[in-house]
Amino acid sequence: MPIKLGPAGIPLSCKGRTIVEGMDDIISLGLETMEVQTVRMIAPQHFEQYWQAGVLANKTEFEMNIHGPYYSELLGDRVERGRSLTKIESTLQAAKTINARHITLHAGHYGEMGRGRAANEQLANVYAGIVDRVHEIWHDDEDIYPVFPWLKDGTPSKIGIETSGRQELWGSLEEVLEVVNHVEGTVPVLNIAHIHSRGHGSMRTSEDYGEMFDLVRETIGTKEFYCNALYSDQEVGLEL
Repeated sequence: MPIKLGPAGIPLSCKGRTIVEGMDDIISLGLETMEVQTVRMIAPQHFEQYWQAGVLANKTEFEMNIHGPYYSELLGDRVERGRSLTKIESTLQAAKTINARHITLHAGHYGEMGRGRAANEQLANVYAGIVDRVHEIWHDDEDIYPVFPWLKDGTPSKIGIETSGRQELWGSLEEVLEVVNHVEGTVPVLNIAHIHSRGHGSMRTSEDYGEMFDLVRETIGTKEFYCNALYSDQEVGLEL
């Protein structure tokens, strides 16, 4: 599978601030993908911009991805989990509009459940439900193919489960890989800075990266994963 490179959000070099202007700038830089950031709230007026980005991406074979809310409580009680899923729903709708290939999501705090098998099993069930919801959204308007031509021949977005940089948040590399290994339609999102911070400065050498990628391939049996490459100088077991 080829490697595609691109930024999260609109590049600082871009004079415009719309997604389409950002895409134009990214393409001019010789890059091939972009992660749209919807980390807090999606306003209804944004969807026209998302649709324009989806049309351009479809014509140019440019890969779009999208990042969901930073703050989630998928291991919380029923009310907390429902509140988080409501926010995530907007991201799923936007992902369809821009033909996102991955939707990156966070699980949130361990809460009273703590680490272990029970937390992983609950999240596996939650993420399986989100995958099902993505497929429902993808196929619920089959009569609008002229507006969203990628719905006819394309495949629904995959759910990207991101590693966390803080000890109190679910999302060690091992936890992410375990859930991805059990939920079809998900892929791991390897945030290198998060892994480095959570591992007390574990990502220093090429050997460290080789061991990480080997673990991913051995655990989930695929070469497909999504990486966020950020700088981090934190080595105290948490991201600041």
